Amino acid sequence: MLSNMPRMGFCGLLISAIIALGISTAANARIDAAQAKLQILNKIDAKTEEIEPIVNKPMNYHELEFHVKRCISSSDDEKEENMVLLEIWEKTLDKRRDKVFYGWMFSSSPAISSMEHPIYDVILLDCES
Repeated sequence: MLSNMPRMGFCGLLISAIIALGISTAANARIDAAQAKLQILNKIDAKTEEIEPIVNKPMNYHELEFHVKRCISSSDDEKEENMVLLEIWEKTLDKRRDKVFYGWMFSSSPAISSMEHPIYDVILLDCES
C-alpha cells in the first residue's frame, strides 16, 4: 500500500483510514446510557464532587447548569471508553445564561476536549444505565 501512496493522495489515504477505523470499531458494543457520572473540581478550594446528570434532563450545580445530550459506553476486549455530548451553561449575576461548553468529553482522554473555566474543571468518569 505504501508504494501506491503517491497515486492515492491524501484524500484516498484519509478515506482508507476512516474505513479501517469503522471496520475495527464496528464489533465494539456501544450502549446509550441513561446518565453520566461527572467529577467536578473546584479550583478555588481544591475540592471534588461527583454529580450524575440524567440524559436530556437539566441539572444545576451551583451556578452551572448541565445538559447531557448523549452518553455512550463503548467497550472492547482491551479498553472501555465513555463519551458524553455535554452542554454547560453558567448563570451570571445579572440573570443571563452563558454557554461555557458544548462538545464531546471522553473518559479515557479528558484533555482532548475540556471546559475552560476559571473556577471549575469537569471530567467524565462513566456512563451509567
